[in-house]
Amino acid sequence: MSDLYLEELVKRRKTGTDQALRYVLMALTAIGVVLSLLTWNLIIIAVSIAICVADIFIFPRFQTEWEYQYVNGELDHKQGKEKTNGIL
Repeated sequence: MSDLYLEELVKRRKTGTDQALRYVLMALTAIGVVLSLLTWNLIIIAVSIAICVADIFIFPRFQTEWEYQYVNGELDHKQGKEKTNGIL
């Protein structure tokens, strides 16, 4: 059996816009939490919770990688999350 197999893993490029958006989200989260603790205003608490939930869905998009496999003339690709040991 002489199967041709090639696999390539490509990580997403980190751009300045991505970094800026990430820092803005972290700053908004921190400001929202501090304001929530200081004022106990229900609107501010609701907005802070919404920002935290948005962070949960937005931050993983910054750690994306694509896997390309070429097997016997067929090209297949998958999008996945980058496996890191860091917190952020």
